[in-house]
Amino acid sequence: MKNKSPYILWLPSWYPSKVDLYNGDFTQRQAKSVALFRKIIVLFLIHAPDLKNHKIEIEKSEDGNLIEWRVYYPKKYNSPKIINVAKYFWFLIGSYFHIIKQYGLPQLIHVNVIGKSAFLALILKKIKSIPYLITENWTGYYSTDPGGLHTKGYFMKWYYNSIFKNTSLFIPVSNDLGEQVQKMYPEIKYEIVPNTVDTSLFNNVKFKDTTSIKRIIHVSTLGYQKNIEGLIAVIKPLAMQRNDFELILIGPYSPKVKKEIDEDDILMKRVKLTGNISYAEVGNYMKDSDFLVMFSRYENLPCVILEALCSGLPVISTNVGGIPEIINRANGILIDSENNNELKIALEYMLDNLPQYNRNEIAESAIEKYNYKTIGQSINKIYEKYLLF
Repeated sequence: MKNKSPYILWLPSWYPSKVDLYNGDFTQRQAKSVALFRKIIVLFLIHAPDLKNHKIEIEKSEDGNLIEWRVYYPKKYNSPKIINVAKYFWFLIGSYFHIIKQYGLPQLIHVNVIGKSAFLALILKKIKSIPYLITENWTGYYSTDPGGLHTKGYFMKWYYNSIFKNTSLFIPVSNDLGEQVQKMYPEIKYEIVPNTVDTSLFNNVKFKDTTSIKRIIHVSTLGYQKNIEGLIAVIKPLAMQRNDFELILIGPYSPKVKKEIDEDDILMKRVKLTGNISYAEVGNYMKDSDFLVMFSRYENLPCVILEALCSGLPVISTNVGGIPEIINRANGILIDSENNNELKIALEYMLDNLPQYNRNEIAESAIEKYNYKTIGQSINKIYEKYLLF
């Protein structure tokens, strides 16, 4: 029998697993930060297509105060959607009962990005009076997101309204996201807690050696939201004018992006694709770069910008979402979304004026704000206001 000590139940929609090692890794880092102060049990369900005998598989891990339950469940693609959803809830509720049998009832529930698992938080609020909080990283609350909440049907909007209406507190990663959600749900209360950074990997211990070739880094999914085609369109004329830089694109590039670069001699010399790499490798690239560029169409507050700042990198970014809350003249340049001319001017300025950015000061300021202990303390203080017992 496990020790039934008090704990917080986390219900994330995104979380690293054997299906996807990097999905929701920022949620796991935040869980680690809170586990410095309080016991956390994470319950995460995900469909796994290669399950043996199509049976449910539960993977449990424990590291100090952090206990993770990853539940892999089968799903038949030819089954009606309602059947697969019903199976999900059956496995979710069954897993929850296994947890409370071992650990007792949670003091509080923390929903990380609203998804199907948030329904369990709603039910427990109604029948057990267990309060729940919500942290969000989804960009779907912005009208600029083509797959956002505004495009969903009546049931989905009703579901989100029910979840927000019954939460004790909303915890956005930026004030901009808090205000955006409050416009949709005026009764919501919110407190801002940004994402956290593993400062053992992203720090100012070592900086890039000074060379004539300046390294620009971009880290993302390289999809529509990140406007990679716009970035490449600006890099080409810049590369025709000067040869003192290279652009490193880190992330899962599409065949279209690779073809565009491979078939252009100018881009081939100046743009490098890495594909997917580990979180630690991203940290190494940051240390060996001069600045980060982001040309996103819409954002909340990207972890990669926080990681770049902790690594002492100045940042060029579009003025979207919560980014203007952390980027200023001392640590970067803000430009308008989809404004290629502004991006080119900003790149030229940064390449010519790198010495004016104090990498140590940028790193020290960011590390102080986004390290595990600081973020964990912030969330723990919030928890203390809402604990059931």
